[in-house]
Amino acid sequence: MSYSSDVSTGQQATAAQYNALRDDTPKFVELAGNEAHVVTYNDTWQDWDISAIVPAGVICVLVQVQKKVGITDIAIGGARKNGSALIRTIFLSSETGSHPAGATLITECDANRVIELWGDNVEPCYYGILGYWIGVGL
Repeated sequence: MSYSSDVSTGQQATAAQYNALRDDTPKFVELAGNEAHVVTYNDTWQDWDISAIVPAGVICVLVQVQKKVGITDIAIGGARKNGSALIRTIFLSSETGSHPAGATLITECDANRVIELWGDNVEPCYYGILGYWIGVGL
């Protein structure tokens, strides 16, 4: 934990000073989500190493999954922590047009910044990272 010379022993800290002393307050960092990552195998969870996108110490990421334009069938996408056994998938509607269905999922990151993605078919969806939560001082 960090300490500040602005607060003496026995002196009551202001809210701003207290928050400056805390090293566990998560911060959200917004990203553009332009990766357009796709899965390469049908009906399986696949690792996605996002260490080139997010810094060390990331707690969770905001994953965007969007169905490709022209896919008229229902698509299934998903994201979860690497090594998880949870089934965290979402059905993306069968609507057609220039605005395909999409969703965002909050997914925990492992220490190596790897998450898992689900694809029911090869390349029906694009994945991107819209942001991440990082704990200050981690």
